Amino acid sequence: MSAGFGETANNVIELTGMLHAIQWIIDRFKKDEPATILCDAMYVVKGCNEWRNSWKR
Repeated sequence: MSAGFGETANNVIELTGMLHAIQWIIDRFKKDEPATILCDAMYVVKGCNEWRNSWKR
């Protein structure tokens, strides 16, 4: 995971980090166990909490 990425935007790396965190939680905890992920990147926070449904569409 730390091999780096070529030329890419900071937002891509921030979202990739969030996806890795989510996968880590899925792999290690019970399905119905709540989890909280803290993040200081507003693009990621808004993406997860506000924009993800429209991105999915």
